[in-house]
Amino acid sequence: MIRCPRRLRWFIPALALPAGIVIADDAAWRADFAKVETIGKRDPETPEALAAARGELRAAAAAFVLKYGEDAEGERLYAVGLARGYSGDHAGGVKALRLYLETVPEGERRKEAFLALLALLEGLERPEEGLEAIESFAEGFKGNAEVEEIVADQLRSFGSDVKRKSLIGQAAPGLEILEVLGDGVKSIEALKGRVVLLDFFATWCLPCRQTIPWLAGMREKRGEAGLTVLGVTEYYGYGWLDGETRENLSKTQELDLHRKFRESMKINYPVILTADKEGGEKYGVLGIPGLFLIDRKGVVRKVEVGAGDHGELEKVIGELLAEKD
Repeated sequence: MIRCPRRLRWFIPALALPAGIVIADDAAWRADFAKVETIGKRDPETPEALAAARGELRAAAAAFVLKYGEDAEGERLYAVGLARGYSGDHAGGVKALRLYLETVPEGERRKEAFLALLALLEGLERPEEGLEAIESFAEGFKGNAEVEEIVADQLRSFGSDVKRKSLIGQAAPGLEILEVLGDGVKSIEALKGRVVLLDFFATWCLPCRQTIPWLAGMREKRGEAGLTVLGVTEYYGYGWLDGETRENLSKTQELDLHRKFRESMKINYPVILTADKEGGEKYGVLGIPGLFLIDRKGVVRKVEVGAGDHGELEKVIGELLAEKD
């Protein structure tokens, strides 16, 4: 899934290999790990080069783990943890990096290990463990502005993830609706009796725009069967329309932009503008698009974040539409 906004790297989300690594005195495995580092530093310019580099990185990292992973300790444990992450064994990377942080209190790469651990936990969508890791290790980096900034960002991210997960099986929270574009929508609660798909989006978010045709298609195919698609956004003071970013917008100007955006994107479902931060505070929305599927009883049944393949979500929509009240 592609979400907006997120810091991305082409090999692991939010995980960048530190330059100039010196892991231990063993020249042999230090040299082998330098080869992994060289691949990780590449900046592929085409999708084909990206795919090739990703495959090469995974293979090199897996070979490193196979050769040096057994009984790793000390600084080598850090290297093995990163290599496991690069190879695709994110769970193994988490285990090794945690062990490094727990057993090497004076480790040379504790900062890099901590940040890599948070990145892997985010990629694995294990926010509870991410919050626990911050509680366990962040104190050791107090005063480090770089780490403190990243930790603050991760606290918001993990907290939002936990909030979204906690909504599953619970009544969908109401929203303070300021404006409605399209068919009249009085409240989320008033939509009980229909299956509702909420799409938290912004005009300036490319993954959001990429998701709109699928949403319009679902409204076209499933609307008569009982599906309501509802776009949800807020006033940002800026927006996107017809290939251009418009800044310093008044609320009147931004509302007009939304009307034109809705027309230009052929949005066939209503869009509501809510009070500031309603999505984040009530639904745990941070990355967008954020899709929340609500059953006929008003209960949140599934959550997805990002653009991409929504096949599983579409399957659940069909199942909910088939359910009897």
